Amino acid sequence: MHVEQLEEALKECSPEGTPFFGGDRVGYVDVALGGYLAWFKAVDEVAGTDLLDAAKFPRLAAWAESFAAVDAVRDATPAVA
Repeated sequence: MHVEQLEEALKECSPEGTPFFGGDRVGYVDVALGGYLAWFKAVDEVAGTDLLDAAKFPRLAAWAESFAAVDAVRDATPAVA
């Protein structure tokens, strides 16, 4: 799946601009995709890319920030050095 498709899916699944794929609360899709955020950051660091570029993918970048800010997520997410 391309990042463009994820951006469009978030637009379609996030009613009225709510922060997560299912609305105001973290759901299954958020957890499934959120499991890759540390990997995305690691790839960005090594490859010098920005997979979730806020200029290109504003909804997805905002989603990533919202997801990472959830207490349970922050406590369980490994640090990317």
